[in-house]
Amino acid sequence: MDKSITQKSAGKGGTCGCFGFGLLFFLFGGVFFWFAFGRGFVKLVQARDWTPTPCIIVSSEVRSHGKTFSVEATYKYTVNDRNYEGDRYDFVEGSSSGYDSKAAIVAKIPPGTSTTCYVNPANPSDSVLERGFTSEMYFAGLPLLFAFIGIAGMYFALAGKFGAPSPIATQTANVLPKPTAKKKSSRWGGLIAAILLAAFWNGIVCVFLWQDIQGWKAGQHPVGLTLFLVPFVAVGLVLIGAIFYSFLALFNPVAELMFMPPSVRIGSSTQLNWKLSGKVERIRNLTIRLEAREEATYRRGTRSYTDKEIFYKKELFQTTTAFSMATGSVSISIPRNTMHSLNLSHNKIIWTVYFDGDIKGWPDVSETFELPVLP
Repeated sequence: MDKSITQKSAGKGGTCGCFGFGLLFFLFGGVFFWFAFGRGFVKLVQARDWTPTPCIIVSSEVRSHGKTFSVEATYKYTVNDRNYEGDRYDFVEGSSSGYDSKAAIVAKIPPGTSTTCYVNPANPSDSVLERGFTSEMYFAGLPLLFAFIGIAGMYFALAGKFGAPSPIATQTANVLPKPTAKKKSSRWGGLIAAILLAAFWNGIVCVFLWQDIQGWKAGQHPVGLTLFLVPFVAVGLVLIGAIFYSFLALFNPVAELMFMPPSVRIGSSTQLNWKLSGKVERIRNLTIRLEAREEATYRRGTRSYTDKEIFYKKELFQTTTAFSMATGSVSISIPRNTMHSLNLSHNKIIWTVYFDGDIKGWPDVSETFELPVLP
């Protein structure tokens, strides 16, 4: 018998996949965080004890790096009767967008300006003009979010907090044969899609948001741009929330289904057997239902449209008892006056079993399985 997608991802494979996912996110976020923020942050902490020293600006400019910019400044100072020249403005690594804000900084330190720099007492040649936090450093800390997601993924994979079999599931583990129903959706696919969509959307929005922030810092007060960006930022936050939601859903109980026989004809019936693995007792209410949907695709001008209509719906099973959720069976009868499964280029008839479990304060169990219905 062929294994379902759910079954293939369960057990050891699911644990390894979750740990690998977490490790990848941790390495990605950790490396980027260190190079974009970490090294500068360590210097920033150390610079709290550096010695304030009078200095004179020798040169200052906004240097272009294509579409990003950085503040470049050189200055002279004296320590223990010895002259030094420094060229570090702040502890930000690399460059960023926002020319106006950097031009405003350069305008405050033209050549010949007397100001204060901060010198490392252990190494007088090590100095900086701005030793505090800057807005660029806050944005550079965003990769840390990916590292935290990775740590959580590795923890859940190793500890099995939500994936370990419950006593109820263990008692019924060998009751059913291996499932044959194929899932129509993948939890991992949903998570990856959420990450890609959030990264694409927020990547574009951040470009304009950065320009907006720099405008406020430069005293330009771009109220119109700020109001325009509000709904786009709100959507971006929702998409980030969808990543966390999809990530938490990875640790839900997993449904495994088998139809006996694996397909059913119009006017006949099949036996649906199911098994839930994981923390089944976390589910407050379980509902299994059958739906038949027709999809018709047509063109209007140069665009394609798809109309969908549910022509059959029936609740097959419902319970609030954890033991009854863990494993069971129910008969599915296909009425004679309905339509068999169809998969043509412009028309489809799809019979689907929905497996829905309500979990309080957590993403719900929501699995869909396709049932082949023959003429």
